Amino acid sequence: MNRPADPRLRIPAPTTAGAALLLVLAACAPGTGTHDVVDHQTGERTSWLVDPTPRVSVGVVSGDEAYELGEISAGAVRSDGGILLADNRTKTLRRYDADGVFVSEWGGEGLGPGEFLSPTQLVLGADDAVTVWDAGIWRATRYDADGRLLGVSTFRRDDLIGLVEPDLAPLTAFILAGGGYLIPMLEKEGMASGGKGGGTRAKPGRAEAGEVLTRQRVAVVRVTADVAGPEPVAELGWDEQVEVAAPWGPLRLAPPLGRRPVFAVQPNASNFCVGDQSEASVACFNAAGSQRTVAWNATPTPVTRDDPEIDVWRKEMADLLGQKLGPGVIEAVLGQVPLPTIRPPYGRLILDRRGNLWVEQGPADHGASTAYLVFDEDGGEVALALLPQGRVLEIDDHRVLLVQSDELGVQFVHLYSLEKAR
Repeated sequence: MNRPADPRLRIPAPTTAGAALLLVLAACAPGTGTHDVVDHQTGERTSWLVDPTPRVSVGVVSGDEAYELGEISAGAVRSDGGILLADNRTKTLRRYDADGVFVSEWGGEGLGPGEFLSPTQLVLGADDAVTVWDAGIWRATRYDADGRLLGVSTFRRDDLIGLVEPDLAPLTAFILAGGGYLIPMLEKEGMASGGKGGGTRAKPGRAEAGEVLTRQRVAVVRVTADVAGPEPVAELGWDEQVEVAAPWGPLRLAPPLGRRPVFAVQPNASNFCVGDQSEASVACFNAAGSQRTVAWNATPTPVTRDDPEIDVWRKEMADLLGQKLGPGVIEAVLGQVPLPTIRPPYGRLILDRRGNLWVEQGPADHGASTAYLVFDEDGGEVALALLPQGRVLEIDDHRVLLVQSDELGVQFVHLYSLEKAR
């Protein structure tokens, strides 16, 4: 029923040094050791630890369908220690108890009340009632703690065009637990330029083959629960793209490790952080609208041609182009894409339930772990955390919930213990 996980290095260490030094320490850390460092606020020696063995595991290669995970898009830990998961393949929510035993499932694919097309976010209330954001139909669905439908709120994307000037196209939305939504909006080519701020613009005309395109502008807007009172809070650059020559004409592709906008929403509050990987800093906002900048020292990290992430990119692009092109032509097309020489200054952003910001620094330990810089609510650097490789779903004071995939692509969800020992 529960699948044991492979032990990996998961020993975090708080520090006040720059990101480059932190990654060196992470790469050199022994599998069973810790790094004691001085907390710059208290002067005490501290270590954060993640237990190498999951306390709860959910998932099987095959067998009981209640434990076969398809495409886990979101997850949260309930107040009773149980786990709630959104599966984008089955279009359902699944509830497991504190031991990882299946309790119930609700939802299903469809457009009716309580059904989903693409559930992407879970927001748990203090009473374990849950609100689910469906990015496929722009709908927030509310359930009580036992899965009984409480109501739905559906939005028409076209109604959101015109919230800010110039007219922008909404990309998706994030529910803010304290009320309202965060909506990134893209300025597409052909739309009128204007408005305030110095955001990037889509490059007019076509680029030469192999030339990196200027990133399009993304305006990040906060709105109330009834999608009124739009408040622009930030401008970012959209995904980097490169234009290459395909047999049918120009083709735009996302290069490997290209810069992109990144968002983090605190799961139990209205706080959020945004960035676009252009520099080693992100902007964070609280419910009152106050902004702070979280910045750190970062030495550029080189990327080699045999980097695993470039291999993943090649496979994804080959799968995409394989529907139209043969292997030789695919290689010729991908050969026009300039490979990166340095890694973006950060990857994912995560806000935990305490309000700490976790900034992904990249693989460590030969890819067995991922390094995160952790900053407190005031923007002070408090830790380096090494987490098992995987996609983090949620972090609280004592636990890390993440989804991992085996070599066959089968998904498993693990709940690890997080200890801030002194």
